[in-house]
Amino acid sequence: MQIKSAFSFKTKPLEGFTFLEVLVAFSILALLLTVIIQSQADTIRFLEQTNKQDLIRRTAINELLKIEREYNQIPLKDEKGTFPDDHPLKGVQWNIILTAEEFMGVIPVKKVTYRITTKKNDQESYFEASIWGEDK
Repeated sequence: MQIKSAFSFKTKPLEGFTFLEVLVAFSILALLLTVIIQSQADTIRFLEQTNKQDLIRRTAINELLKIEREYNQIPLKDEKGTFPDDHPLKGVQWNIILTAEEFMGVIPVKKVTYRITTKKNDQESYFEASIWGEDK
């Protein structure tokens, strides 16, 4: 005599991914994440460099505006120095360079150049801006 069970067990074929498929998927994911993270790091480095260049440019122009406002009140001379510790450009060198020139070969003028020199990996680069004024 055969006993029948009230429960019937049917086996289905297993569904899902094989270990190899999961391994390939994770490899592709890791590769894509590496590319994305590297791209983000490059973007951050570029933004930091651009912000520093913008700060240097704005600082040079602001210093020239101060010189222009005080041009007739104080005697100008060549100067050099470094920015103080409380300045965002601390330790960076600046120069004021005065040169006598002639406008259109006739009118004597004084050229005031403000130069900011930065060093990175033993390589110097500088930004300079100039104004011209009456030769006193």
